[in-house]
Amino acid sequence: MYKVFLYNKPIILAQSQKDINKGYADHTYRADTFQDVSHHYFRFEQDRSFPYLAMYSDNLQQLTDHFFSLFEFVKAAGGIVRSGENSYLFIHRRGKWDLPKGKVEQGEDVQYAAIREVEEETGVIAPEIIRELPSTFHIYRVKNKRMLKRTYWYEMYVKTEQPLKPQTVEEISQAVWMTRDQALASCQNTYYSLQELIKGYLNDDL
Repeated sequence: MYKVFLYNKPIILAQSQKDINKGYADHTYRADTFQDVSHHYFRFEQDRSFPYLAMYSDNLQQLTDHFFSLFEFVKAAGGIVRSGENSYLFIHRRGKWDLPKGKVEQGEDVQYAAIREVEEETGVIAPEIIRELPSTFHIYRVKNKRMLKRTYWYEMYVKTEQPLKPQTVEEISQAVWMTRDQALASCQNTYYSLQELIKGYLNDDL
């Protein structure tokens, strides 16, 4: 199952209707063809009163291929950084709490990009990748282009709470170490695409 966000609202792609949470019943559709997928997506995109969109097909790979073909694909990478003091690294950007991340350059290794972006955006030095975490997906527009960004996330570790320097040129106003409770509270003011990732990680559900 995939969950993609547009306007901070979820688009769910699943193999069967049973795989879709019971809370998503009203706007759930079978979508076996490209025409089905494009019809339901464009209706959702144009009508912002829809709280979500859920589509399913026996062939999940075909469904996702159809859906992804509607967009220009962008790769990004970042991390949830934990210190030896069991604190977590967050940034504040454009009025919301966020995790350090950025675009993967052409030909760049994704893990290398994740470490580079964390270092550039926060000033932390040499975080160690522990494991890969679930990716997040969100849609945005650049002029007349529909963009689908997949962000690859990694759990990272540093021994101590290093001094931090937010990358202000990227509109980052703060880079801070948070306790677990503070990190959970930050979910009240972050993007919906990150809420499940952060809460799942901090509650050991990933």
